[in-house]
Amino acid sequence: MAHNRELSQFANAVGYNGGNIGIQKTPKEWNTNYRSLQIHDAGYIAGSTDDSFVAIGANNYLDTGGSYDYTNSDYASQFYQVNGEFVFRNAGSGTADNAITWSEKLRITENGQIRIDQATSANNGIRMRPSGWNYDFRMGAVSSSGGSIWLGQNYEPTSGTRDSASYGTNYIRFTTGGEIYFGTGATDTNPSERLRITSAGKVNINTTVNSNSTFLVKGLTDNTHPVIKFGGTSANGYTFFGDEYQTDESQFTMGLAYSAASIVTGWGVKVSTSANNVYLSSQDSFATKHSAIKHDSEGWRFLSNSSTQTVATDSAVTLTERLRIASGGQVIIGDDDTDKANGHFDDLIVGANASTTETHGITIVCGNAATNGGIAFSDGSNGGADAYRGMISYQHNDNHMQFRTNAVERLRIDSSGRLLVGGATVEGAPAADNLTLEDSGSCGLTIRAGTSDYSSIYLSDATSGTGEYASFLQYGHADNSLRIGTNSVERLCITSAGRMGLGYNAPDTMGTGRLVIGNGSGSETLTIFSSSTTNGNIHFADGTSGQDRYRGYITYHHNDGTNANYMAFGTNDVERLRITSDGKIGIGEDSPDGLLVIKGDSNGASNPSIRLKDGTDTREAWITNASGDLILANGGDDNTPHCKITMFDANIFSLETANTERLRVHATGEVTKSTQPRFWARLSTSTTYNPSGFGNYIDFDLEEYDIGGNFQTSGSDQGLFIAPVAGMYQFSASAYCVGQALTQSWFVVNNSRKNGTDWVLSTTANFTQNFQMIYLNAGDKVGFHPHKGGTSSFSIVNNVHHTYFKGCLLG
Repeated sequence: MAHNRELSQFANAVGYNGGNIGIQKTPKEWNTNYRSLQIHDAGYIAGSTDDSFVAIGANNYLDTGGSYDYTNSDYASQFYQVNGEFVFRNAGSGTADNAITWSEKLRITENGQIRIDQATSANNGIRMRPSGWNYDFRMGAVSSSGGSIWLGQNYEPTSGTRDSASYGTNYIRFTTGGEIYFGTGATDTNPSERLRITSAGKVNINTTVNSNSTFLVKGLTDNTHPVIKFGGTSANGYTFFGDEYQTDESQFTMGLAYSAASIVTGWGVKVSTSANNVYLSSQDSFATKHSAIKHDSEGWRFLSNSSTQTVATDSAVTLTERLRIASGGQVIIGDDDTDKANGHFDDLIVGANASTTETHGITIVCGNAATNGGIAFSDGSNGGADAYRGMISYQHNDNHMQFRTNAVERLRIDSSGRLLVGGATVEGAPAADNLTLEDSGSCGLTIRAGTSDYSSIYLSDATSGTGEYASFLQYGHADNSLRIGTNSVERLCITSAGRMGLGYNAPDTMGTGRLVIGNGSGSETLTIFSSSTTNGNIHFADGTSGQDRYRGYITYHHNDGTNANYMAFGTNDVERLRITSDGKIGIGEDSPDGLLVIKGDSNGASNPSIRLKDGTDTREAWITNASGDLILANGGDDNTPHCKITMFDANIFSLETANTERLRVHATGEVTKSTQPRFWARLSTSTTYNPSGFGNYIDFDLEEYDIGGNFQTSGSDQGLFIAPVAGMYQFSASAYCVGQALTQSWFVVNNSRKNGTDWVLSTTANFTQNFQMIYLNAGDKVGFHPHKGGTSSFSIVNNVHHTYFKGCLLG
């Protein structure tokens, strides 16, 4: 019974329609050549009656007319196998029982090819066409040309042509010969091979030539642009080429310099990424001498360093420019510009940069001793002498050098180093043939220097130090002076004014004298060598005849027949001064009986015996013998004495100032002075006084005398003596105060109690006095201070006997 129930349930769950079975669904009626098993509304398994076709699908069936229709209103899909192929296809949403338009998505052919979105194709393993495209991406193999594996887009590999005319084409082919080809083509153009990597690892771009190079690039039809371009992360300051010496090292590099339109080729160096004319080490595995070549708008530069060194990769390397081919075509060796050469002669420049100390030069090497080395200066292409109008030539056969102008030898240096000018034969004396000047007529030597420079001839006995100019003759064009030196020191100078300095190089500074001897640094001598019975003379002439030839003179008489060895000085042809053989000097006296004898009328002012004048102003001093009186005085150029000392023949000594006698010492010893600072001051009436300020003083207002006028009886300084000069002064003072208990007194200097001037009473009294000697500076102010305790004022009596203030200058 249970078995019958299950059969009954199965019968209720299965439907039938024309040989087709449905599970919980009456199936659609399929074409009579097919049978299906339908599961619910959509899924099914179907096969053909001839066993050639089997399918699994959803929401579709093959109707009796042979077309696929939708089972329901929804999407449809199917996987089927036929003729050894697997096919996957689908269709968009449709309406039940309406026809389906299939879209094939994947096919695996009987040969194992995989086709994606393409139903048919030859020679391609995988073919894909995305939705909306009308060309393919293909991947597969072809048997032509030896066979290859390929990837292509819009490309038919068998014929090598494009699929769609609306698009470009490209492919990659992997050949059985171990090569890889890359091809491209423009829209509606069959592709061409663009890049090939051969089995040997060679790379060809735009060419199929089997070259022996590892990397070969051929340009396209546009020959006006570079075949290869490089680019860094910045416009410049990067290395674009280098050898693979180590993983991060290159021995050889090429790059674009930073912030400059220049290309740099380096050995052991590369360009900096942050600075121009800076080079960084490109390897540090071994020591090397780094170098670089730089090409920019200024031309070609060749740089290097001279020492082998190892520099850490990416660290700075210092290079020195050695050679430059400038943009103007000039070749510069050892420098970096043409500014040190004349613009007409700068095709080749050899020399050191001003900042270096290296030497530079050019070497011409000849094949053997029978040949010559030379530099020729040509002015045409006619050959003959025009080819060597000027020439410098070295003759190796006899080792001489010659210089030619106008194709004629003008100068020769022979193998011994002798210089021959104007001839080729040595004709000088053996000891003086190093330089020979020869001419058929007059002959000479001209040294022409700049207007502010020197023309010189040096006589040397050494190759260094002062011996290089042991003696010399030099003309200074700046000041037109001629100088002669011996022992490497200038000995004689003749200035443009014709003045001569012996041992002094600036005789013009010594005035108008024609001859200056010595430079003031030591003893100097001018010797006049005469016989023992004659004279040596220096004459001062103002004419060419008679006494005019010796108006002034200095004569040394070795022996005049009467006197011997004395010197005489004359003016206007008359002897004025004589120095005798024992050193005595006579002025106006030819037989001096003292060390200095001055003879002649004189007075104390207008014509003193000796007048001493100051070098910078009109003040003078005089020494005079006036009828036996000795007068010493000073004054102005008006002959009026300011100070004067007179020692009278009558044994009296006198001192004067301001043309007034101030002190006299008499023959009996008494000293009298007419003006010496001294004073006596007192009160005209009693005055009120307060002792509480230690700098207070009595304001005396009456003078008995005041020699010099230095005591003040009125004004702000009333009661004070003002010192006219610095010196030691003596002061005495007294004060009488009725009914007061005075304790002491002192002197006030400049409003302050003067130390060491207190006079203390043994007991208090109404009377006090003081006596002191005080040293004062000029301008110091002195007053008298009587003192008692307390701060009360009291009266000081104007007693002529007991209240006074006196003082005088002691010295």
